[in-house]
Amino acid sequence: MNPRPVFLVLACCLSLPTLHANAEVKTYGGAHVGMLNFEVDDVAFRPWFAGLQAGMQTESGAGMEIAAATGVVDDESNKTEMSLNYSAQAYLTYSLYDDFDGPRRGQLLLGGGYAIFDTNTNAGSSDYPGDQSWDGPALMIRYSEYLPSYPKVNLAASYEHYYLDGKLSVAQFTLGVSYDF
Repeated sequence: MNPRPVFLVLACCLSLPTLHANAEVKTYGGAHVGMLNFEVDDVAFRPWFAGLQAGMQTESGAGMEIAAATGVVDDESNKTEMSLNYSAQAYLTYSLYDDFDGPRRGQLLLGGGYAIFDTNTNAGSSDYPGDQSWDGPALMIRYSEYLPSYPKVNLAASYEHYYLDGKLSVAQFTLGVSYDF
């Protein structure tokens, strides 16, 4: 296993409170479902996944978030099947919203961090190429809106981009719900 994601998460956890030692902090947790858009050359795979996330935000808007997911529906293209074994992300975030003490109405969340994910690909009846792991920088943008009847509950839609190369592009689209503690 690559140790870089572990060091990134530890750095996030240790550095954020020191940057905002006197700031009030909100924590949140939630669940999400989504689709991984994995494109290689002209072939696209779109396995579906479900996951959990947790994060914290200071009143200045700075925060951090971690998320993990596992595949629930595989995808097939040109007699090749792809499934998502797992994914994990850690982000430093910045949030734009109206009122820190109130519900996160109309919140726009921007994040930059690191992501890892593991896929299983089978071509035809063989196991080739099998399990593959990917890791690298990640960017996230999310819009969330609270439910008027339940102001601590937020519905959210997000786009995350993980990897871009001349032949490979990996992104994910998610819909989720979170609760402000």
